[in-house]
Amino acid sequence: MGRSALGGRNWEAFSTDPYLSGVAMEETVLGIQANGVQSCAKHWVGNEQETQRFPSRSPVPFPALSSNIDDRTMHEIYMWPFANAVKAGVSYVMCSYNRLNQTYACENSKALNGLLKGELGFQGAVVSDYGATKSGIFGIKSGLDMDQPGGPNSVFGANLPIAVHNGSLPEARLDNMVRRIMTPYFFHDQGKDYPLLDPSTNEISGDPLNATELLGFAIGGTKNRDVRADHGKFVRELGAASAVLLKNNGALPLKNPRNR
Repeated sequence: MGRSALGGRNWEAFSTDPYLSGVAMEETVLGIQANGVQSCAKHWVGNEQETQRFPSRSPVPFPALSSNIDDRTMHEIYMWPFANAVKAGVSYVMCSYNRLNQTYACENSKALNGLLKGELGFQGAVVSDYGATKSGIFGIKSGLDMDQPGGPNSVFGANLPIAVHNGSLPEARLDNMVRRIMTPYFFHDQGKDYPLLDPSTNEISGDPLNATELLGFAIGGTKNRDVRADHGKFVRELGAASAVLLKNNGALPLKNPRNR
């Protein structure tokens, strides 16, 4: 929400106004998913600064910062934009690095099970920010559905069937995770005539885990594909239309404009 103008992720948000952010979030989700692409709303929740968003290990261990948010502020400010995203049918919600009221956001049952999935009725999957998963079974029971980046070192992965067999994870919860992850895939009909992965993307060519992660994936699409079309013209029109003049010190009216 841009609580501080110095927030390092303010550029990833639409506005400090929860209503405006909600409208923009909803329209963005609708626009993305109208083209058969899954969308992800982030960051849930209270991700307001970069400093100490990760726990410190040196010189002494210290946990990540905690965004302490009371119930009214949570409902009237922080949840509002996400409510619009859920209403629009967003596929994923990404939980954040920070702690929320002293509990890490990606294993905060009140925030994930209670507010997001319960009160807002979110039916998609909760995915962790990159490396934000702090626990396995506890996080899953708290509402986390997918660990990012996953891979062979994930606390999920091969540990899940073991947890089901030894009784520490209910099979129904594992089924629920699968349903939440796969439902958007089938809803957007991504199993039919969907573009293959571009083998030249950074995620494929630069990640050391890829040799294991990408086994079985349909790679082999057009390399270095150009999907830009004439988007530059449209982006320029949007930028010009959204410019706001706060104070006119002789800038207007333009005397000899080059473009009309």
